[in-house]
Amino acid sequence: VDKSRSREKGGVGLGLSLVWEIAHLHGGSVRITESGKDGTVIELTLPISAEEQGIPCG
Repeated sequence: VDKSRSREKGGVGLGLSLVWEIAHLHGGSVRITESGKDGTVIELTLPISAEEQGIPCG
């Protein structure tokens, strides 16, 4: 791990920011919750496609 990188400054970092943006572009959402001593839970929800729902396409 690069010693110049630390969590002292806070923030969610570029990776999570990209996940957030991509999820929203696809009609989804990201939920982040702390789970005490076990760390952080990140829940990514994306809608399923019409094809996956069995709806005829085209």
